[in-house]
Amino acid sequence: MENPPSYPQWLAREERKAERHELALSGTATDSRTVQQPVEMVDLSPLGCRLRVVEPMRVGSYITLASGSAPRLEGWVAWSRPFECGVDFAQPVPGIVVEQIAARAAP
Repeated sequence: MENPPSYPQWLAREERKAERHELALSGTATDSRTVQQPVEMVDLSPLGCRLRVVEPMRVGSYITLASGSAPRLEGWVAWSRPFECGVDFAQPVPGIVVEQIAARAAP
């Protein structure tokens, strides 16, 4: 029997439903237990974002993201890997707000 592929083909599908903007925005993530950690938002869309993190985030955790004068964003950790995670926002972020944040925090 041949060994199966190390990376299933179905995992390669793109499941994003909105265009992402690359950025570099430092801030904090606070979970429902009020545990806070520094994060860097590296991409953003109206529906979610990807974060660089110091400590792993637990999938399913509800978090609040804060960064200076940018609006606070809330959502659930959808996936987590060492040093990064994805967040699905609780409420879609208006496109104009995403554009403004991306313009201020372009890498």
